[in-house]
Amino acid sequence: MTQRTCRIVLICLLTTTCISCSNREKAIGELQEQVQKGNRAALDQLRSMANNGDVDAQASVGYFLLSGEGVPKNAVEGIKWVRPAAEAGSRLAQRCLGNAYLRGEGVPKNEVEAASWLRKAAEQNEFLAQTLLGCMLESGQGVRADAVEAYKWFLLSGAQGYDWAKTNISIMEESLSAAQRLEGQQRARAFKSPKADTEPKGITAQPGTQKPTVVPLHSNGVVKSRVQDDMPPASETLEMCRKAAEQGDSNAQCRLGSRYSSGNGVGQDDAEAAKWWRRAAEQGNPVGQHVLGCAYAVGKGVAKDDVEAIKWIRLAANQSLPEAQFQLGDRYATGRGVAKDPSQAAVWFRKASEQGVAEAQVRLGIALEQGNGVAKNFDEALSWFRKAALSGNGEAQIVLSVRYMDERSLPKDVTEAYKWYLLGESKPLGKAADAASLAELRRILEANSTPAQRAEARQRAKEFQLKPMTHGPVTQPK
Repeated sequence: MTQRTCRIVLICLLTTTCISCSNREKAIGELQEQVQKGNRAALDQLRSMANNGDVDAQASVGYFLLSGEGVPKNAVEGIKWVRPAAEAGSRLAQRCLGNAYLRGEGVPKNEVEAASWLRKAAEQNEFLAQTLLGCMLESGQGVRADAVEAYKWFLLSGAQGYDWAKTNISIMEESLSAAQRLEGQQRARAFKSPKADTEPKGITAQPGTQKPTVVPLHSNGVVKSRVQDDMPPASETLEMCRKAAEQGDSNAQCRLGSRYSSGNGVGQDDAEAAKWWRRAAEQGNPVGQHVLGCAYAVGKGVAKDDVEAIKWIRLAANQSLPEAQFQLGDRYATGRGVAKDPSQAAVWFRKASEQGVAEAQVRLGIALEQGNGVAKNFDEALSWFRKAALSGNGEAQIVLSVRYMDERSLPKDVTEAYKWYLLGESKPLGKAADAASLAELRRILEANSTPAQRAEARQRAKEFQLKPMTHGPVTQPK
């Protein structure tokens, strides 16, 4: 792994010590740099300070053990150090703990816990946590999907100079309405970090090796983004990215392709983007394989070719990339580039569903209801619709509204039906309902409900949007 000379964030929570605040920070910073160079004695000194209750030292020791930077990686031991530091308020530790839950390193994978800890760090203005939280909000991982809130966190991270947050901002601005962008900007301006005035100056966050990011994928044939393992160092410039890509770093090749795709710091060039994605794909990078396949699917930077699209998307799907699994399922369902096969579509929709892709959960639910490629199973279908609805998917929310009225698999409950209708009506609905169908559903709901029931439904919808997700995380497939 490439060594980076970059200090770890410290916070001004002083423990009883004879070292002054400024000298203590300097001492810890110097020890951190020595650990990054492989100096085990420096790690021992940090560990001694951590044993004496120094929160920043605890966070530092935990970070190094989790990342394996300069020391043998030991995630379980790292968690023992970052957890108390995170609970004491260290934003570095909170971000590390959130990343650990996100990746399932040293703790069972739990996206809900990941989002909770990343939010704590983000609220203390930790820019990597802000970017990670934005990724999760954009894709509905561990939290309800909220594009405006995701945009807010990207804006805050980007304002601190983080290039990858800026890339995500440009991607989101392609799909957000003017009103949504304005709301996100207002939220960002209103943000007040308790650390804003007390954080030590001149000390920057260490991006480390836990590196998820939003890969810029366009909606016209390319699926939405999720957290992936190719986040660059926070200080990465275009020149650094290009140098790493030219030296064969497949993640850097993906990032450089994404820069060309979005015009981030370079002239927008689809052909150059596809060139770098191909280099990553040919090295077996699943993200590179997926985006190259999607480029072939829509003819961006390459000639449109469904056979090549399927080839690369399948390679990424076979490496368990969830969006590629969904894409492959969609191809089998529609017969684009492959022979139409509902059974294979259901197989790939299930794989993506088990990794939390809400669109796949809806498609799997529909297949289970119709017995299309799988045996009919209304109860299982309802379970997948509910998972997707709880993550904020509008299509699933409309389906639940209908199910509460038609009594196919749920007892009739007009209040719950109206609640889900209110939650889903303003969101992209895919194949769930057109404008006329939505208008008819609203007419039926209002004809069969009292003013009191509608008022209760509106209150439930409001509470749903404000409270955290209560269901557990989607488990990884075995």
